[in-house]
Amino acid sequence: MQHKEKTFNAKILLFGEYSLMHGSMALTIPFLQHGARLRFPDVSINEQTRIMAVYSNKQLAAFGRFLRQEQKNLPILEIFNMHDFEQDISRGLFLESDIPSGYGLGSSGALVAAIYHGYAKNPVHVSEHMTFRELIELQKMFAAMEAFFHGNSSGIDPLSAYTGHPLLIGQKMQPSIVRQPIKPAHNESGFFLINTGKSRKTASLIGLFNQKINHETFTYSFFNHYIPCNDRCIESFLEGDERLSDDFEQLSRLQFELFNEMIPIAFQSVWLSGLSSGTYSLKLCGAGGGGYLLGYTSSYRQASDAIRLPKRPIIPLPVL
Repeated sequence: MQHKEKTFNAKILLFGEYSLMHGSMALTIPFLQHGARLRFPDVSINEQTRIMAVYSNKQLAAFGRFLRQEQKNLPILEIFNMHDFEQDISRGLFLESDIPSGYGLGSSGALVAAIYHGYAKNPVHVSEHMTFRELIELQKMFAAMEAFFHGNSSGIDPLSAYTGHPLLIGQKMQPSIVRQPIKPAHNESGFFLINTGKSRKTASLIGLFNQKINHETFTYSFFNHYIPCNDRCIESFLEGDERLSDDFEQLSRLQFELFNEMIPIAFQSVWLSGLSSGTYSLKLCGAGGGGYLLGYTSSYRQASDAIRLPKRPIIPLPVL
């Protein structure tokens, strides 16, 4: 295994939930608080980790069989050293991960990235200056690999984990690496997360969205107001423009109107309180239904004082 135990981080979909499927832009950033790495069991692991390792090892074995079967779609034996991968699985290889599942943080994407990094014969070198062709080829391969977990994948989550850089997703799901603006040290504004403490099933939420998109009033507002607002938020953020606060607030209002069913009931009053006070604004972080909520505030201190949820403190989200 090449470069053993390299950690691949989770990802946050900053903007683009649901709208990405209908032509909007999207923006992902690495979430450094959670990560995953391939490793072997040893005497240092506790009983809970050992149990998890056995389950993960079986999953890796099934994934290896899947890759073998994918020969018709990918030249697997040309890309991967399958002999070493399968030999390491027989030695107990497992994925050690603290990325919570059901939160939309890309847990399966981190696994795909770790396997590619560890067993690709000629892995693509990661840098801020990766070519468009390199990114597209990686995305296609990662999508085929991640199909083992989801049946259908865009390849974005593994690409985010592998590159470790913010990704701007443009038309036709085409990715590019972008730089985030440097925020002055005295600036108290920024993003934060709220953990709802609840996992979700993305498939059922996508099904609900597909029902809503068939209604004329929803469709009009979604395409004529929501998507333009989503794209303005991305542009404001990447340009370091102060209008981001206003754009984010507008997006928050639109999400409460259009995606109310995706907002956990226990957090709807918190959502509205931020909008009425102007202290902070909230949006979904991914499909909704649970996981994290993403917030933006002009003052972390004021937001923290205003959001008083038992055992749910706000988590400042640093930019890279």
